[in-house]
Amino acid sequence: MRFTTLVLLGTASLLAGCDALNPFDAAKEGYVLSIGTWDEASAVVATPDGAALLAGTAGHNGLPPSGERTFNGGKDAFILKADRQGRKLWHQTYDLGYAEQVTGLVASRDGGYYVAGWFQLPRSHETNIFTLKIDAVGTLLWSQTVDLGAHDRAFGATLRSDGSLLVVGASDNQLMLTTFGENGTVLESHVIPDTTARAGHAALEVADGFLITGEARRTTQTKDSDILLAKVDRHGKLLWAKAFGDTQNDFGRGLLPHEGGYLLGVTVSDTYNGDEGYETAAALLKVDAAGEQQWLKEVGGDRLNALIRSRTGGFWLAGNDYDTGSPLGSTYGNVYLAHADAAGERTLDADYHRNRYEYGLGVAELSGGQVMVVGYTTTDERVEKRQIYLVIR
Repeated sequence: MRFTTLVLLGTASLLAGCDALNPFDAAKEGYVLSIGTWDEASAVVATPDGAALLAGTAGHNGLPPSGERTFNGGKDAFILKADRQGRKLWHQTYDLGYAEQVTGLVASRDGGYYVAGWFQLPRSHETNIFTLKIDAVGTLLWSQTVDLGAHDRAFGATLRSDGSLLVVGASDNQLMLTTFGENGTVLESHVIPDTTARAGHAALEVADGFLITGEARRTTQTKDSDILLAKVDRHGKLLWAKAFGDTQNDFGRGLLPHEGGYLLGVTVSDTYNGDEGYETAAALLKVDAAGEQQWLKEVGGDRLNALIRSRTGGFWLAGNDYDTGSPLGSTYGNVYLAHADAAGERTLDADYHRNRYEYGLGVAELSGGQVMVVGYTTTDERVEKRQIYLVIR
């Protein structure tokens, strides 16, 4: 196990309103923001002043345009602040010298933020975990990397009650959890072995430990997966693990306390559709305190990527909705946003699209009542060009 503290190179843009905006059509389009030529926002949190902070990955592929700096490793982590009208207020990039992929953004108890993710080492397939701590205006306070195995990836993060950060993911296809102290110290790391491949994507602190949801492959040689729900004690010892699902491509991405038990935001596969494979659906899975399933309800959309509790009751869900009847081609993707009540019944939903492919990866409810979904848009998944995509409802 190796821990490394790095000095990062950063660039900032503090010009308000520097992106031209197209008119927002709530039934069709969202906002597009850019930093490099390959940008995606993977997480978003509301800020105390009514705006939003986005985190993600920005970079250039090939030779950068004249006058722009080259992103080492091709991709950098970024933070971008946007107002409730979708205007970029400022952004900051963070260069570890590798190809970074941001997967988590969590507000800290001192008014700053943790940014978590993983990076690929140069000229290598090895990946390591990283965490950054920044203040409210994006100034870097510290950075830390963790090397547990050949392939370490962080997929989710949550704030612990003591102010430290719990990061979950996978190390060499086994469930991984690492805790970072408020000063950047790695307090503990655990890799929980199993005969199948497992990864954590979201975590929740409970009275006697932590719950983690994600995916568990049925064998290490297949991509077929079940929804994983695991409980560990405060020292990372596995107490129990359960799997839900009976077809293909079932996985968990969100986890919240709910009515004496817990609510998982999941994607399930059901009907086999011949050449198109299994159809998938976004759903809510309710379990009791012991992890036993109470109910499963589909909420529309084809893939769930983020789940939060609404301030006014119920839950917001964000993800993707795939359309196979598009005049643009055989399949294209929309950003999907839905609201469900406490019983898991869908109360509203909407699709948003701009180009051919739009992906919703994170969701937040702003202090003014608006709901923001962030992700990316691209005209062709085969072309290495993406832009930040932002929807406000």
